[in-house]
Amino acid sequence: MLHSLGRGLTCAATNTSSQLSPIASIDSALKTVALIGDSITSQNDSSNKQEFTSQGYMTWLNALTGQRYYYDPSYNLGASGQAIASTLSNITDLAALSPAPDLVFYIPFANDITGSRSYADLIADLDAIIAYVTGTLGAKMVIGTPLPRTQDNGNGLTTAQQTLSNNLRSYIMSLNVSGVTPVNIYDNMTSTGDNPDTYLFDDEGGKYLHPTPAGAYQIALDMKDALDNVFGTNAIPDMSICALGLNSDLSGTGGSESSPLTSAQVADNWRFYSYSGLNGTVTKTPEGHQFIHVSYTNSRSFDLWELQATDITSGFALGDDYYMEAEIKILSSANVRTAACLEPTLNASGSYKAMSPYDVNAWPLGFSGTLHLRTPIFTISSSDTTIDPIVWAQMNSLGVTSNSHVVIKAVRMVKVN
Repeated sequence: MLHSLGRGLTCAATNTSSQLSPIASIDSALKTVALIGDSITSQNDSSNKQEFTSQGYMTWLNALTGQRYYYDPSYNLGASGQAIASTLSNITDLAALSPAPDLVFYIPFANDITGSRSYADLIADLDAIIAYVTGTLGAKMVIGTPLPRTQDNGNGLTTAQQTLSNNLRSYIMSLNVSGVTPVNIYDNMTSTGDNPDTYLFDDEGGKYLHPTPAGAYQIALDMKDALDNVFGTNAIPDMSICALGLNSDLSGTGGSESSPLTSAQVADNWRFYSYSGLNGTVTKTPEGHQFIHVSYTNSRSFDLWELQATDITSGFALGDDYYMEAEIKILSSANVRTAACLEPTLNASGSYKAMSPYDVNAWPLGFSGTLHLRTPIFTISSSDTTIDPIVWAQMNSLGVTSNSHVVIKAVRMVKVN
């Protein structure tokens, strides 16, 4: 038996309590994360603190770890241009966060490689930040190395500046402090033969400071490896208990944004959209998951499909807080890039993204794996609020006829309060 929780939102009766779980009960190993630092930190989410961005490593880290590290945009204390002295002077802002963070992530020194302050002074500031976080707050820290900016990246550092950068990186990796995990990031982005703008935007006159989505993904991989050594690996939770009305098979060819595949509409207002002449079919697996097979009948450099349910209007009380999550398995051919996104759009308060759908070219070729995406928390703020949950995927076949498989294992709403 299914209970209706709004048009398009159903859940098996035996699992209704799981559908309405508070956030803390999702995973007993969940770690609450706060971020400090500069623009590399602040770009983890949008300026309105509503949306995660694909340039932010936290989005990718959680997609790779089954949302193990709970991060809300309000816990991002990073500010563009901030040097370590400012980070230290504002460090007590962490104490105002509730609940208190279990982990604090920090990638320091990007704005300190100027020579205006000595190595000893910079290290003293870092040590003071570590002492406050691990001692006063009682939290653990993850500290990433600064970018090893070199002449071949075009930024024109002096020899003294380059030496300072290298020494700061070495100090971080030599840290042997209880509760501190150093992470050697950027090396995979700047190795000999790599084009730096694959991973880093040339957005400040050749300085290559800010990660592209591919760079953020690489940072997340490095952090995941380091954190797995601290906390152990954990399987992505089984989310097959609840799904948003994915009850039928559907298929179609072609279509456009202005003329979607209405013939492929299925139960509970779900539709299958495809663009650019893409061929796609959606069938149910024996486990009840949705299996999407997408094939390219012609060489395509860009294609897009989405599953969309529209106008969920009932079953939600004014003032209630929710987040949406999805479990998506991707199996790409070796020459295909496949990206996924979860994006519920609320007509009263805008869009909430988890994994940007617009950065397919940033994804690794042949990516295969299971992603667990979760949006920021949003509030039902208006009596006429409608929820338009979308599961997106983009595929770039690099001009070669190919195919990609995506399994949507679950999409669900979770009530927070």
